[in-house]
Amino acid sequence: MEVIIAVAVITTALVASIALISFTVSGATASKSKLIAANLAQEGLEIVRNIRDTGWFQGYTGPVDSTPGVSDWREIFGEQEYRVEYNNLNLLGAGDSRLYINAGGFYDHNNSGISTPFHRTITIEWIAGGDEQIKVISKITWSEKGRNQNVQAETRLYNWYAVTP
Repeated sequence: MEVIIAVAVITTALVASIALISFTVSGATASKSKLIAANLAQEGLEIVRNIRDTGWFQGYTGPVDSTPGVSDWREIFGEQEYRVEYNNLNLLGAGDSRLYINAGGFYDHNNSGISTPFHRTITIEWIAGGDEQIKVISKITWSEKGRNQNVQAETRLYNWYAVTP
């Protein structure tokens, strides 16, 4: 009888330990995914800020590949959803938002490299009251263990350049 009780106690302890280890590993994986998603969301905001600033530092406020002297920054930032790339100074059409890890270890939408579960969309909304500011929302979505997850970051960009004719 004592042996049966001892085996039951040891079995219970082992099952509890294995469950705890499994829960810890699962939590670490979820935390890793959320950290990656938060950084990808922040990167999306920074890319949009870079698109705005690069054009202005070059002396114009139109699209980066446009003719200098264009002053309407609405040409850069239409109110819709986009994709962005760390190495591209243009907003890309919404299209397939899945991110891949390229040979250099960077995330992009180029359908090459290692597919990730992450999707990034950038939404631009004009703030009422003129052309002074836009709201930029960078949303990362992914599926993990059959559940949809998302992380969202938001910022406001201002038309600080404000070229006057």
